[in-house]
Amino acid sequence: MASSSPTAPLLVASLSALALVACRGEVGSLQVDFLNPEVELSTREDGRVELDGAFDLTANLALGSGEDEAEIWLDKLDVTTTGAPFTPVVTDLRVPNGDSLFPLEAELYDETKVRVPFTGVSLKAPGDELAWLCSIGQPMELQGAVYEAETATLQSYYDSAAQLERLPNEITFSRKDAAAKPLPPRFVSIPAQGPAGFLPAFEVENAWGGFVFGAHVANNLNLGERVVLADGAGQAVLVRFDAHGKVVWDRTFGDEGVDGISSLSAQEGGDLYVAGHFTTQIDLGAGALLNTPGQRGYFVARMSDAGAAAWSVGLVEDAFFPLENCLPPGPHIAARPDGGVSFVKSLYGTIPFPGGPVEATPPADYCSADLLITGYDAAGELLYVRRYGDEYDQQVLDAVADAEGNTWIVGLSNGALDLGNGLPLIVGPMSSMPVASQLFVAAFDPQGTPIVARELGQVHARLGYEVHLAARPGGGVVVAGPFAGFIDLGLEVVTTTGVGEDGFVVALDGAGKQIWGQYFDQSASPFAEAFTLGDVDVAEDGRVVLAGRAMSGFNVSGQPLPGGTPTFGAGIGSALFTFALDPAGAPLGYRILSCNAGLMSLAVGAGEVTLVSAVLGFSEGEHGLLPRNEGALWMGRLALDP
Repeated sequence: MASSSPTAPLLVASLSALALVACRGEVGSLQVDFLNPEVELSTREDGRVELDGAFDLTANLALGSGEDEAEIWLDKLDVTTTGAPFTPVVTDLRVPNGDSLFPLEAELYDETKVRVPFTGVSLKAPGDELAWLCSIGQPMELQGAVYEAETATLQSYYDSAAQLERLPNEITFSRKDAAAKPLPPRFVSIPAQGPAGFLPAFEVENAWGGFVFGAHVANNLNLGERVVLADGAGQAVLVRFDAHGKVVWDRTFGDEGVDGISSLSAQEGGDLYVAGHFTTQIDLGAGALLNTPGQRGYFVARMSDAGAAAWSVGLVEDAFFPLENCLPPGPHIAARPDGGVSFVKSLYGTIPFPGGPVEATPPADYCSADLLITGYDAAGELLYVRRYGDEYDQQVLDAVADAEGNTWIVGLSNGALDLGNGLPLIVGPMSSMPVASQLFVAAFDPQGTPIVARELGQVHARLGYEVHLAARPGGGVVVAGPFAGFIDLGLEVVTTTGVGEDGFVVALDGAGKQIWGQYFDQSASPFAEAFTLGDVDVAEDGRVVLAGRAMSGFNVSGQPLPGGTPTFGAGIGSALFTFALDPAGAPLGYRILSCNAGLMSLAVGAGEVTLVSAVLGFSEGEHGLLPRNEGALWMGRLALDP
């Protein structure tokens, strides 16, 4: 088939489809292949690409008794090309003579080959979108369902194994050259974790010339070179990697019960601080920290480059109610330039300190908490303890220290949060079961005196809701995360529509005044987490780097960007992406790194981005696409300057 315009290339790449199959009578088995695709491309005035093409559909049906007719409906078809001005992902598919490709009698259906024509119109999405290319270099995979007439049900099937073994079925993509894109991988490691490789929480931080991975690990953790064994309940795991992603050492901490690391923090050239929780006892190398039965233990420790604690402090909380019913978040820490560390958490009861116990405000309802912030010097000596809150819930979401040694926190308030020192009141909905909570930012000087209190907007805080902070060079912070509700960006207040979350990034100076703001607007979705910003950090020159995932395309500054892709089974995939902004908040570029992503964490230093994410499906590697996986941990370093 000839191209319909000189600049529109012939498709030499891919078809991936979702088909429904109906068989009358008892159900047999069906093998369907899509072969020999050809597509004519033409560009419309609005920039979208029109497609006019055809492919061979071959079918092999193993008959069951009583079957006499079968039909196939093509429900979805994705087509991608090389060299088109916009990535043509078909969103509006038309097959002549209706949706049904063909009804055939059973004896004629077996080993049938039919040429299927189609037309379509693409999305208007520029660039090399791995999110749409989840079968690059691999055989096409088919998912669908078989209709069982007797029970009037659709029986799902998934024939990936047979497809992967049969090379004649292979229809591959050709990708655009991505050499000029920002954030190319410097190195990538992707040890498979398997479908059961569940990581409840993890974080990554640059330290000692490489990076450190800390986690709460429920199952064995495959590091590629070695496997960290877990007890099934949850253990605290710390792994040091060199600058090229090679394991230097790994450490497992904890005893019986649920233990984990929830926060890492380090200053340039300094040691690493870790924080987390434990059930009975934990020894990080400076002596055992003990918990009291029925209470919850927390720890903060300063770790040496050999993986042992120079010192550690344990905190035991006697909560007003069983915390297992509240799923409390772990503590957050912020390493300060003076060598000390700030420890911040939501307080649900009473914690003894050298100067006396600190007790939360009696809650108005179950699972309400106050804010607790403490400061330690470089030797682990307690500098101060501060508690703030009322009978309603106050939650800490993240913490970071700036170059002046001030500790910043971002959190949620359902009540009236008074930090004192003449700062404005942070006013929430004054309810124990609010529709939305007040998102806020606060800062404390090195002595623990509050110096900033600022409201950011009313948001719907789902379970596991996260907003992150990063320190800006010269003072202040960048705040980034997903939201449903409204966010104050300074010059405007933006509001989401529908269930799905949008995203925001706000830069504040050292006094808490807004410098700039960005709004990430994604398509309407019934899924609350259709779009999320999972982490943020700031480079030495002020560039901002974000990591996130998206199920659909989204816009930033009016520029359309890609989103997710259908998964290999059922449901919707959520593509992992990184995104760079200049110091004034203008978009610099992005990169799609995996078809499907879960938790993620990043750290920026020396012009490079260290990123770790749980992924599924195909992912980008240092020298091209990595093989499809059933669940893995993607670890890599990306270059801000290609």
